[in-house]
Amino acid sequence: MIHMAEFIKLFRKNDVQAGQLKSVYVPSVRNNVAVVSLGGKYYAFMDECPHMAYRLSNGTVEGNVITCPQHGSKFDMTTGKALAVSDNPLVMYEVKVEGDDIYVKV
Repeated sequence: MIHMAEFIKLFRKNDVQAGQLKSVYVPSVRNNVAVVSLGGKYYAFMDECPHMAYRLSNGTVEGNVITCPQHGSKFDMTTGKALAVSDNPLVMYEVKVEGDDIYVKV
């Protein structure tokens, strides 16, 4: 069976504050997806460091950069680009907002 990407509702906008991120388990990707609110926009990525698979949501957020708590890999949460340690980018997901709800395409 081929999995077709679809938008799923993760949570409400007020569940994630500006400059913060929220992570939730998504069964269809068998992993957590993290959503961050930056500059009035929402960005989503797999909550797993592509370097060694540690949970990124336990790391530090400075502006649009998240740092992995395990080995210090750094990533731009708006693009997924690896900035330090890891060469592999984040797995990014498309986000849409409808009313007060945040949806991610997985």
